[in-house]
Amino acid sequence: MSAEDLALVEPLTQEFEGLRIEELPHCFVHGDITLTNT
Repeated sequence: MSAEDLALVEPLTQEFEGLRIEELPHCFVHGDITLTNT
């Protein structure tokens, strides 16, 4: 990864790591990405 890309990704990674995922609402999502569905 380039230094420029890393500078963009690192703050987002830190923000994500700070999320309390267990406190967010949960639901089941089915994703089907195939040629016929796009």
